[in-house]
Amino acid sequence: NKMLAATPGQIGLIFAIAQASMAVGAIAVPYLVSRIGKVRTVSLTYLLSIPFLIVLAISTNLYVAGAAYILRMLFMNMSMPIANSFSMEIVHSEEMASVSSLTSMGNYVAIAISSYIAGMLMSYGSYLLPYMATCLIYLATAGLYFKFFRKYEERHRERARAKATTQ
Repeated sequence: NKMLAATPGQIGLIFAIAQASMAVGAIAVPYLVSRIGKVRTVSLTYLLSIPFLIVLAISTNLYVAGAAYILRMLFMNMSMPIANSFSMEIVHSEEMASVSSLTSMGNYVAIAISSYIAGMLMSYGSYLLPYMATCLIYLATAGLYFKFFRKYEERHRERARAKATTQ
């Protein structure tokens, strides 16, 4: 990266640490879920990734940008296993494979399209716009996920309590 004057070795190290940080996230996820629930954890981790995305976009210091990238990856990717688990809880068993496939496909298609658009914008000199758009999309996603799915989580929790009391 010319802007940060990073060597391939430095970038590789940052990417490796970011991947390893997700192990820390995997350890923290059950604690968060037990304290605030799955839907709140997904929304919170999305929101927590936004400041680090902004720092990543505006930083000219390799160490600051590297730390922001690692923390953004950590928080953003913490939500994936929880969201997948939750989606499997709220659908009928015969729909699980289809829902899982459609969710993955939607995610991959969105990443492919947004990466292409971001690359085009950046090649025409609009470096910050893709980052800011991503922040707005993350913000909207966190809010909408919470708004639409908290009721499902509450109903699922009530059913589990009712089932436990009848046994």
